[in-house]
Amino acid sequence: MRTCSIPGCERKHHGKGYCKIHYKKYILIEFYASKKCYIEGCNRSVCTSSAGKYYCSMHGTRLKRNQPLGDGMGNRSRMYFSFAMELSKSSNPLDFEIPNRESWAIASKIYYGNVCVECGWDKGECDAHHKIPFGDGGKNTINNASILCPNCHRLAHTRKRKRFSNESISQFAEVISRIRP
Repeated sequence: MRTCSIPGCERKHHGKGYCKIHYKKYILIEFYASKKCYIEGCNRSVCTSSAGKYYCSMHGTRLKRNQPLGDGMGNRSRMYFSFAMELSKSSNPLDFEIPNRESWAIASKIYYGNVCVECGWDKGECDAHHKIPFGDGGKNTINNASILCPNCHRLAHTRKRKRFSNESISQFAEVISRIRP
């Protein structure tokens, strides 16, 4: 068995006469230092490669999280594709329980559109909202969804959690009116 060429290192030979640790230290780091990230506009030094393209730590991590498949779809796209296949086989797609919230939100926005049902806002991304809260037994179905802008979505959640009763609010108003000059 060949060992590392560094004196005193008895690890197994990996490549170019070095063990894995010294190969990375003496060969890879120098190699990557001479390369720049493949992403346009990013001038960071690279630390990883994929399919002959070199990426910095930020873009390399993103690539690992959403590794492209042979058909060009990332992991998340594969998840949506399998969910869409199950949905298409369902007898009632609107009552089909969607496995996760992210898929449920996307399916709801596709079905209802990206316009707030409360105020009609359509300038940006709207949120999918459970009509019957998930914690109260509501399901991830398209029938249990409504599309709300971020502001109306926040208001919908604060209206549900009434922090003060009407009686305590009137008592509070009475105390404030006594203090006011």
